[in-house]
Amino acid sequence: MKLRIERIQKQTGNVLNTISEFFDLAKLEAEELALRQDPVNLGELCKEVLLTYFEWIEAEKMEMEVEIPDAEILIAGDAEALKRVLSNLLSNAVKYGGAGKYLAVKMELEEKCAMITVTDHGPGILEENYEKIFERLYTQNDSRNRRYQGSGLGLTITKHLTEAMNGKVSVYSKPYERTTFTLQFPIYK
Repeated sequence: MKLRIERIQKQTGNVLNTISEFFDLAKLEAEELALRQDPVNLGELCKEVLLTYFEWIEAEKMEMEVEIPDAEILIAGDAEALKRVLSNLLSNAVKYGGAGKYLAVKMELEEKCAMITVTDHGPGILEENYEKIFERLYTQNDSRNRRYQGSGLGLTITKHLTEAMNGKVSVYSKPYERTTFTLQFPIYK
């Protein structure tokens, strides 16, 4: 009985999360979600978000490689939106790429741009699906497999939030070798 109640609670949480994602996406698409354009220390924010995933990454027994410079790298953005973007990418890397037992998060400065890459060694994404994965409700994996069930909204929200902060998100994947999502944001002036 206790297990059944826990399962119902988990499913209820998943439904509420999906409803929340639909609501947020609707506001983003209608351009009704006002994002701040404050100076944000991207390295510190990235470290903060990574710490929230540490236990899950450890539980999955994933090798983790992190390269985030100590130097302050500022971008103009909304800290909460940036946290959500990074959380979406990290949770996808652990959930869908966990089979590869590897996760890397790297940040670097390239000309007038700050770049963050999130890489895993999981099953990956076929090249013909690169653009589709950012579309609303698109799910690549077998929807009957509970491990891979998702709403198909996380990457859509990630793209909208990133672009609303003058950034870009892209993906490159070679299945079972490397899947890398790259975020690029202009440096704060």
